[in-house]
Amino acid sequence: MLLLFNKNILLSIILTRIYFGYGLPAIIEEMRTFFLFFTLFIIFGPVLFCQKQDTLLYITGDEIIFKDYKNPDEKPWNVNRDTTKPIDIFQSNFDKLFNRLPGVLALNGENTAQDIRISMRGFGSRSSFGIRGIKMYFDGIPMTSPDGTTQTDELSLFNISAVTILSSALSSHLGNSGGGTLSLFSQSYEKKISLLSRINTLGAYDLALQSGFSIKKVKNQLSLNHHHFKSKRDHSFGLNSVLYNKTSFFIGKKLYSEVIIHGYYSPVGKDPGALNRQDFENSPYQANPRNLQYTAGEKVNGVNLSVKTHLSPNEKINFYTTIYHKIRVFEGFLPFRSGGVSDLKRNVSGIINLFDYKTNKNITLSLGQNFEIQNDHRKRFTNNEGLKGALDLHQTENVLNFSFFQKLKSSFGKWGFYKLLRQDFYRYHLSDSFTGDGIQEGKIWFGKLNGSIGSQYKLINDWHLFTNLGTGFEVPTLNEFTNNPGQNPGFNPNLKPEKSIQFEVGSTINKTNYSFSSSLYLMFINDLISGYELEETPGRTYYKNAAEMKRSGMELKAEYHYSSSSSLALLYDYSNFVFSDNFSQNMVIKGNSQPLIPKHKVVFISNTSIKSFFTLSAQLVFQNPVPLNDENTEFSPSLWNINLSLVSENRICSKAVFGFTANNLFNTNPYSNFRSNAAADRYFEAASPQHFSFFIRYHFSLDKNPD
Repeated sequence: MLLLFNKNILLSIILTRIYFGYGLPAIIEEMRTFFLFFTLFIIFGPVLFCQKQDTLLYITGDEIIFKDYKNPDEKPWNVNRDTTKPIDIFQSNFDKLFNRLPGVLALNGENTAQDIRISMRGFGSRSSFGIRGIKMYFDGIPMTSPDGTTQTDELSLFNISAVTILSSALSSHLGNSGGGTLSLFSQSYEKKISLLSRINTLGAYDLALQSGFSIKKVKNQLSLNHHHFKSKRDHSFGLNSVLYNKTSFFIGKKLYSEVIIHGYYSPVGKDPGALNRQDFENSPYQANPRNLQYTAGEKVNGVNLSVKTHLSPNEKINFYTTIYHKIRVFEGFLPFRSGGVSDLKRNVSGIINLFDYKTNKNITLSLGQNFEIQNDHRKRFTNNEGLKGALDLHQTENVLNFSFFQKLKSSFGKWGFYKLLRQDFYRYHLSDSFTGDGIQEGKIWFGKLNGSIGSQYKLINDWHLFTNLGTGFEVPTLNEFTNNPGQNPGFNPNLKPEKSIQFEVGSTINKTNYSFSSSLYLMFINDLISGYELEETPGRTYYKNAAEMKRSGMELKAEYHYSSSSSLALLYDYSNFVFSDNFSQNMVIKGNSQPLIPKHKVVFISNTSIKSFFTLSAQLVFQNPVPLNDENTEFSPSLWNINLSLVSENRICSKAVFGFTANNLFNTNPYSNFRSNAAADRYFEAASPQHFSFFIRYHFSLDKNPD
């Protein structure tokens, strides 16, 4: 078995490196990484798996708080789960998937260089690219770096089978995460080969191969995906390839392990930039002239390796261990000269250990430890109109996070009580290797103790009430610390972590043919981290701690199944996020609303079976106007977006699924993204007009009687 384990990982690593063109030196480096992982696996590796509980495949330290998937409503937090549909995965980007989740706002789906932006309850809205303030996991492995940054360019929509969202405050368990958690899950182990393809009328297309096999107590699932993105805008194009392989080992009744090899390669990601209102109204699909002048865009590649283990000597005790190592290589061109080319090589390593003990008196104690280290080797060069010029910054940045966390769960009759506690230690360190402007080095330490309490009450069958109170915090990212508005190397000494206190009450009802969930929350935030731009460096965002903020809101989701294949769902988010203090530097006035957050968001989803031959799905999204700057002097229009899909059912063909999607059906949504506090009022990015996609998935079964 160990020989099979060795061959599986080693072969996957070499194939990944060859597939993404890294060359022999990188392969040798990854072999050394493999031996480190294997040593750690031997030390921490004894694992358990009860074969009848397939849900535990996804469980690791981050999800121990809601690992009981059979009773998901018996938790004092707002948890929502959904499986993906063709209208979600046969798309050009992730925004259709994320916008169907209550409390989630997704923007920037059509700019591959900037990546999709996600906010939950206002957290993450400040990000100019990627995701911040929200913990994100894929198959239980952290996608979020220790400094709080997350990118989805390493994922393929074809790999996503389900999503779990936890929007309650849980820094007391997850650490650097003011805005909750998004957990994505890949396709389950299947003994079949699947071919997937999609093409749309704008020229974008996708190709994918998925294959699964099982040999005795070993299962393997492999996925290869290629994404070719193209939109209506000028200078808007991207390529992305993803390899994802997971192998599980079942050793007896008390041993389980899962090994994941994940590689991605994106050689092109063009950035068309944003426009001011007048330019947008004159020609919405044009690129910003500066982005064309400086050939703004990026290329990125990386490899992620991870091992998950689970040990349970008896029914009362569980041990979980997750070990992971990630390499990310990035090169970006920004639309300005000085420092406009950025080279970044990132290494992230981490280990999560968790002990779970259940007593005979309905009490469960969980103790955990998390250690992560991030190393960024950053260089900046002059951007000579698309050509890399002279070096003007060279530094190494490190983030180290060490934490202990604890959970205590007790249940008495219809009541359930939870207590969470976590102590985090953060160290930021910068080493300057560029002597042209003097040596700028620094070290910053943060320590934060967070706690939360929650209770749940079973009112009647399938109807639960819950409430929780907790503290949250969010540390600045390395990008935010090093983007010094004084244009000097080194950390921004005036930037501090963001802190919050959050309170929530809610209820859930789950019946056979209908469900309903609701949540009301109130939070108070100090040292809010806010982004802004300067005229001399458009496209680069700087950060400061703004005034205090009060956020109150409501999240509702109702779903009704009127047949086995037909349903209706309605989601509503109310967000009242206002500054509770003045801040003269940015002209923030007490009572101003937070930028980029709609006060009202409504999503309507319909799935209708047409005589068991096709399923017609519709998704309608409405958002009211949002402020685009802290001063609240510029607003977006309200948005409507309607998307449809028609998908075949098994009655037509049991081995194939095919159909089409219609996006922005009536051209009611002109915008894909807004940029807050943008220099020169460049707030607007256009969405693609009405377009159609055609897709097919065909599979060949490898087992007539699959497990």
